[in-house]
Amino acid sequence: ATAKHAYQADGDDELTFAKGDKLTILRDAEDEGWYVCVDSKGRQGVAPATHVMQDDSSALGSTTTGSASKGGRTATAKHAYQADGDDELTFAKGDKLTILRDAEDEGWYVCVDSKGRQGVAPATHVMQDDSSALGSTTTGSASKGGRTATAKHAY
Repeated sequence: ATAKHAYQADGDDELTFAKGDKLTILRDAEDEGWYVCVDSKGRQGVAPATHVMQDDSSALGSTTTGSASKGGRTATAKHAYQADGDDELTFAKGDKLTILRDAEDEGWYVCVDSKGRQGVAPATHVMQDDSSALGSTTTGSASKGGRTATAKHAY
């Protein structure tokens, strides 16, 4: 998603961003009209939906139209992994990841790490957490996962 407007956080749970920033929408927030997002630096917080425009396509090659509450699943790296290609994600054992969706290649997930880096990770190296830090655990396909957005305006 892309920020249509800049937004200055008004609380500890909110995300500050500039117009044009790229965001990943993880799910709908508890308060109507807000999304739980991660910015490109890996910071997570809520953002007003009025300030976020969902992109037609994302860097992950996925756009969802359903509720974002079907979104990212938290996971922990069971093993370290060194990326072997530009589309892959490097991570250390124990790193926290958010699974956004199943990748096109079977046995891989599209993930985002705590620093906001996105890429594919082998499912053999990732273990889904029993409880999600996002307050949501899903058992369905990760393809119902995160959406990217960009900021619409700065305030």
